[in-house]
Amino acid sequence: KDKPAMLTYTFSIEIFRFIASLSLLLTSRIGKIISHNYVFTPNGPIVEKDTIIVKMFGFNHACGNIDFNPAKEFAAIACFMIQVPFAYFVALSYFRIKLAYLNKEVSKGLYIYSVAIKPFCLIATNLIHMWFVNSPEVDYGFV
Repeated sequence: KDKPAMLTYTFSIEIFRFIASLSLLLTSRIGKIISHNYVFTPNGPIVEKDTIIVKMFGFNHACGNIDFNPAKEFAAIACFMIQVPFAYFVALSYFRIKLAYLNKEVSKGLYIYSVAIKPFCLIATNLIHMWFVNSPEVDYGFV
């Protein structure tokens, strides 16, 4: 009996990490543009120096640029361009480590660590959208 035909395709999984990182950078930059044009004074109703992020850290970092609508809404929609490629990278990196272990390129300890940590990494990666949908300005009752 003939073996069924198989398709193979070789690529670097780093492309997924690159896409996710680029998407994170673009989301942050676009969020900043939206916030400075529609949210923060003089164009919007919120004074940037009065936000919880500035009060906590003394300066406005990237999260402060996507904490308010419409930038927050854009980031919540765009986050899947970050989340999905990172999830693919994390899942496929398991196979990369396994192959390296089978070829005796990495230690058994690294392989065991990789097997143990991958579920946590995959869950954490799939919760990235929580960065974009929860506001630091709201009291959730557990902080």
